[in-house]
Amino acid sequence: MYSLDSEWLMKTLELRCYRPTFGDEVYYDQLNSLINRTRDKWQPDEKSLYLTTLEQERRLSAERHLIKYIFTGFDHGTAGDASEECWAELLRQLLPQYEIVLKGVIGGIGPVISPQIDILVLNKNFPKYLIKNKVYPINSIVAAFECKLSLRLEDIKDAVQTARLLNGVNSEKNADPISKIPIFYGVLALSSGIVNKEKPAYQSVLEALARYTSSPDTTLSIIDSVLAIDSFCLAGKRTIYCYDVENAPMHMTFDRVYEFHGHEDVRPADSYLGLFIQKLLSHLEKSDPTLNSTRKMYDIFTRYMLEETNVTSRDLSNFISSHYIERLAKNLYSEANTVYCINI
Repeated sequence: MYSLDSEWLMKTLELRCYRPTFGDEVYYDQLNSLINRTRDKWQPDEKSLYLTTLEQERRLSAERHLIKYIFTGFDHGTAGDASEECWAELLRQLLPQYEIVLKGVIGGIGPVISPQIDILVLNKNFPKYLIKNKVYPINSIVAAFECKLSLRLEDIKDAVQTARLLNGVNSEKNADPISKIPIFYGVLALSSGIVNKEKPAYQSVLEALARYTSSPDTTLSIIDSVLAIDSFCLAGKRTIYCYDVENAPMHMTFDRVYEFHGHEDVRPADSYLGLFIQKLLSHLEKSDPTLNSTRKMYDIFTRYMLEETNVTSRDLSNFISSHYIERLAKNLYSEANTVYCINI
């Protein structure tokens, strides 16, 4: 069997030898065909990436069964630790340049610290010798996750409160929640324990998110993703709409839109895990451009139109400082009669 170099060399030599007989038109057609066949053979394609992600999903599902039947019966804490290790291993493979730590708390949030969070992703500049302290300043965190063996609706309520603490409105003067890249915060579960014969599990989670986000600051800091590896994935985006009409004071509203896989008719190229990874990489790419090429690989999982649901829409002008709105208006939005949006 030829190596790539020897096979390419022999085929091209053969084409050149017969070029006077075939003519230039046939020669270039055959050469282009050879180039395409070589590219398809030696470059990773969408199918291989999709199958690799499905393999990861199946592995995580299998881990869930092992954890449930080996640990849960006599030690619930051990079962929780084992599920966290599953997700931490996946994140380390996906983000080898970041430090992934288990069970830490976040400080620097005014006078308080966060509850213990299962998995934290630290930025690249965090000193390694400080990792063992298990208390991390909020500016050093780029992503945080709660891990569950089986997802319950009560978990959503607790997670919304933590998200509000991590990305909510700071009490400091003119400290606006959209002036920095938020922490990507999500809930990762090896299975869904939500049972409702009248609606799918993801719909129950969407309703819980809407129910627990009753104030504007909570809306801004709402959960970025909820993934139950065997059932669905919800992945949200924060979008701020800025209305500058006839030079009037800028009016800003916030929309939280969730894209989701979870319906019965799942398309062949869709993957719950793939959607989660694509959204995580898209978010981290805002502060780390080196993730651009990796994120593009996972775009294949969202190349089809996903279903969308608006959780809520709020008027931000009441609690985002007038100073920040004025700065946006002067520096970014000089045209009148225009609606702008910012994804954060």
